[in-house]
Amino acid sequence: MHPSQWSVAIVSPNRFEAKLSEDVLRAAGASRVFTIADSSEALTTLAVDARNIVLVALDATPTAGLDFVRALRRHRSSRSRRALVFLLARKLTASVVEACRHSGANAVIGLPISNATMLATIRKVIANPRPFVEEEEGYVGPCRRAGIVAAGKGSGRRRTDGGARGAA
Repeated sequence: MHPSQWSVAIVSPNRFEAKLSEDVLRAAGASRVFTIADSSEALTTLAVDARNIVLVALDATPTAGLDFVRALRRHRSSRSRRALVFLLARKLTASVVEACRHSGANAVIGLPISNATMLATIRKVIANPRPFVEEEEGYVGPCRRAGIVAAGKGSGRRRTDGGARGAA
């Protein structure tokens, strides 16, 4: 899917991060990009406004990012229910990635991000779609067995990470 076909919603309480993401997407060719700071308002808007990509900050307010994704996926009449959902996390650890996978996200991207990382992650998820799963009382979202795409620098705690904190 070419970026001109992307219809993107950015849900973030941080207007500067949201603006950076919006600029990256517009530079790539996405013309339909809008930002909502309030995650509860975003759920209402996405129920009636079909978007095919949603970027959500893990620290979204008043509904936290993981809860936002669960609510979006479980809202049966939402027009954006099957959108590709990317969670933006300040701390990219195995537990954060696992929580994002179980919430119904397609991918998690560690902050701060580069233009190349964001666009490559979106393109990777578009190129390798996972089947959408709907359980009666449980999980709703992309198939968890296929894993989740995680992009970004991570926490840099290991020697092999090469970060300042990793050097010992």
